Amino acid sequence: MNKKIARKLDQGPFPRRWLRVAEAAAYMNQSAKSFYNCLARRQIPYSKVKGIGIRVDRVLLDELFVRNQKLPR
Repeated sequence: MNKKIARKLDQGPFPRRWLRVAEAAAYMNQSAKSFYNCLARRQIPYSKVKGIGIRVDRVLLDELFVRNQKLPR
């Protein structure tokens, strides 16, 4: 993950829950373009707020990552 974005996400006593698309893509170690493609295919849940833009819930991303993780054989 980009160090600048990582520091920005964890500032303060509580980590931010709602991420912008670029931040969420960096958090998941993907490019923004591929992350937008996943959003368009509705593989990742998001909220679209008028005047603000698309926001992705960090908790749901973590749950999605754990649910789709393959176990070693």
